[in-house]
Amino acid sequence: MNYYRIKRELERRNISIRSISKNIGVTEQGLHQMIRNGSMKISVLEEISKFLNVDVTVWFQDERKALQVNEDATRYKRFSEDEELKSLNEQLTKVLYELIQRANKSGED
Repeated sequence: MNYYRIKRELERRNISIRSISKNIGVTEQGLHQMIRNGSMKISVLEEISKFLNVDVTVWFQDERKALQVNEDATRYKRFSEDEELKSLNEQLTKVLYELIQRANKSGED
C-alpha cells in the first residue's frame, strides 16, 4: 500500500493533515509519521476512510488499474458524445433532405 495516496487524496480535497487528525483522534505529528513511515494501524486507516467516505479497500487498489479505469471512462464518454453527435447529424441531414424535397416539389407546381 502506498500511504502517500492518502496524502494526495487529502490534498485533492483540500483537507489538511491537521484537520483530519483532529477528526480521527490522532495527533498531526503522528499521522505525518505514519504516512512517512508507511505504517499505520488498520483502525486509523478505517477512520480515515470513514472520514473521506471511501471504502478502506481503495487504499490497496493498484493505482495503474485505477488510472486505466478512469482513462477508459473518459474514452467511453468521448465515444458516446461522438455517437450522439453522429446521430444528431444524421437526423439533421434527414430533415434538410426532406425540406429540399418539399421545396423542389413546390417549385414544380
